[in-house]
Amino acid sequence: MHKFNEEEDTTLHQRAMEALRHEAEKADFFLGTVITHSLAGGTGSGLGSRLLDDYRDTFNKAYLMTVSVWPSLHGETPLQHYNSCFSLAHIQENADACINF
Repeated sequence: MHKFNEEEDTTLHQRAMEALRHEAEKADFFLGTVITHSLAGGTGSGLGSRLLDDYRDTFNKAYLMTVSVWPSLHGETPLQHYNSCFSLAHIQENADACINF
């Protein structure tokens, strides 16, 4: 079983934000981006929510749209409904538009 290591999370988060910055700088005219993530749990909900927060802080005038994948009805993880609620709160706070699957 893999234990949670905050250094790995920070590194992954920093790499993702750096990739977003790099793509924004390459564009001639940057209007915004679309972030795809899961709501159920794991990296999609936790890291996705953190990226939403940091994206809004970094690119406060740019548009942000999320494409969120809903968890299955019966549940793959015991806390997926809580993760979904917390992720949706971040989406509501930071995103300009949201598409849910």
